[in-house]
Amino acid sequence: MNDQIDRSAEQLPIFKQIMLHLAPGLLAVGLFVLLSVLLAPARFPPFLVVQLTLPVLILAELGIILFMGKRQTGRASIVKMIRFTARVK
Repeated sequence: MNDQIDRSAEQLPIFKQIMLHLAPGLLAVGLFVLLSVLLAPARFPPFLVVQLTLPVLILAELGIILFMGKRQTGRASIVKMIRFTARVK
């Protein structure tokens, strides 16, 4: 059970790290504002707009992980992108 695990991780430039962290949130905020404006005449509650925005946020985050995985490994795989998954003893 002494598997050799590749624990090396590529260090991304700081600007790219910031953008990868902020991009899904900016997308969600933009979508929330857009839907709030469009659905305000129909009297949709803001909480419903948040519920409509959350799946887009989750899909954006998964899409970024898959995109980065495809660039680094050649395959769109979430498992290859998540490192340090060994259990702590």
